[in-house]
Amino acid sequence: MRAYIWLLSVLCVAFQGSDAELFGTITSPGYPAPYPSNQSMTWAASVPQGYRLRLQFTHFDVGEDEEYCQDYVKVTDGGQLIVACGKLYSDPGEIPEPLELISLSNTLTVTFVSRRLQSRHFRGFLAIYTALGFDECVNSKMPCAHYCHSHPEGYFCSCAHGYTLGKDKASCEETGLLCTPEVPLHAMQEPTLTKYTAGQVVTVTCLEGYEAVMTDKSSKISYQAMCQPDGEWSQYHHCQLMECGSPDEIDKGQITYLSDGSLTTYGATIQINCTSIYYELNPPGDGVYYCSSEGLWKSKDRQHKMPECTAVCGFPSNPIGEEGRVFRGSKAQPGNFPWQVFFPQPRGGGALISDQWVLTAAHVVEDQESINMVINVTNLEEMQFAIQLTSKEIFIHPDLKKKDAHQPRTDFNNDIALIRLNNKVTMNQFISPICLPGSGTSYALQENKLGYISGWGKTETNYASDDLMKAPIPVVEMQKCKDLERKRGTKYPEDMFTNNMVCAGDKLKNIDSCSGDSGGAFVFNHPDDNSRYYAGGIVSWGPRTCGSFALYTKVGNYLQWIKETMMKA
Repeated sequence: MRAYIWLLSVLCVAFQGSDAELFGTITSPGYPAPYPSNQSMTWAASVPQGYRLRLQFTHFDVGEDEEYCQDYVKVTDGGQLIVACGKLYSDPGEIPEPLELISLSNTLTVTFVSRRLQSRHFRGFLAIYTALGFDECVNSKMPCAHYCHSHPEGYFCSCAHGYTLGKDKASCEETGLLCTPEVPLHAMQEPTLTKYTAGQVVTVTCLEGYEAVMTDKSSKISYQAMCQPDGEWSQYHHCQLMECGSPDEIDKGQITYLSDGSLTTYGATIQINCTSIYYELNPPGDGVYYCSSEGLWKSKDRQHKMPECTAVCGFPSNPIGEEGRVFRGSKAQPGNFPWQVFFPQPRGGGALISDQWVLTAAHVVEDQESINMVINVTNLEEMQFAIQLTSKEIFIHPDLKKKDAHQPRTDFNNDIALIRLNNKVTMNQFISPICLPGSGTSYALQENKLGYISGWGKTETNYASDDLMKAPIPVVEMQKCKDLERKRGTKYPEDMFTNNMVCAGDKLKNIDSCSGDSGGAFVFNHPDDNSRYYAGGIVSWGPRTCGSFALYTKVGNYLQWIKETMMKA
């Protein structure tokens, strides 16, 4: 037998009573029909002097089984015995054991209070009291089928709710009680009948945006209940508003509740914004999400994945603008290349492509287990505003061939690498990533397409520059790089040139990248916005003598590898 009843404040104190009988019955208003709300009634039960009083609740269904009862029964005998609410349950096929109380005197007072606005029907209680003396039930010749009640002059039998006492006054027979419809608020029930017989099953389905909370605290949209022989349903659960829960915090984002207070239930809406102009919602949208009937936060197009605030890419806060020449280039100004990363050792460059990833040439980092970098700097002698970066992982493209130990690299095919930073970088007007190219033909590096290079490599003085230099250079046909001399009278082998490279430079103006620029981005105007840039190439390799043409790794050939590497890390 299982009894889900809250019992509070147990204390026995005797007091005297008057008019007394050997036994009697107390029931809630209208029993066995459900009791109404806003009731308060008190009964005084007494048995003759010299006897104690035994009170047995053979049926009890009063309010919810909660810690602080709103509907309840209170029993006192001068002091408080119990305050109880909930329901007597039994396993299928078993008769519930009665809730039994025994006073120290011959009197008890029973008080019933119903305060809850009922969302379901509660049938109340049936209580039988008897004078407690010699236990006639123990020696009865015909034992009771359900409950036996002893009193000084004998005993009598009673039956559980849903049964009637047989002609022999001891057996119990099913009454065939009918269950009445008890549809929870915000739910519908199928089939819909005015009465249900024992064994009939109904399906209770919560309305859209509601869910039923089960006994084990799990939730369901619908459940089945069976009409039992005692006229009760096998289970009953409230339908309450679907709960989406508080949305997770969004890095660099702010969540504003548009509904009253901080509601997170069905129909509530929130607004998500990024906290800075240097971040944007990804995926793009208006940032309005609502708590759906599935218990998920969803956008207007019913996407349930919450957005992220990702760094806005490709916008220099200070337009690159002027034409100039990295070898025979001009000094870059703060904000021209906010993605530019400086590698002190080995000297080289890279490009920030997100708040935690740097793109560079593989040959710059291939011998390094970790590497230190600097961002937010244009002059290496003025480092007061520089941000130090450290690597967490270095990812060399898997198809890059290993070079011979202690020998310079001669194979630059697949010269690309990614560096995952230990910590995310906060974006501002001087720090922001460069965009990756798209996959369309408008991103192709056609001949004469003009791009910008930048770096701290060698200049025409043959010394590395302390100033970040910039220069515009065009893409040229590959043959111009193939015609370059490796040594006087000797050209580079044909197999050093692949489709993963692009040739660029301006021989007439002596504009070119040079030693120390390796790994930096070769950037181009975005096809959809001339004020925006994307990384079309990476400074890779070229002849020892700078000022003509050099080779750049085509970033567009490695988009899948870049995205997969960043996603899996």
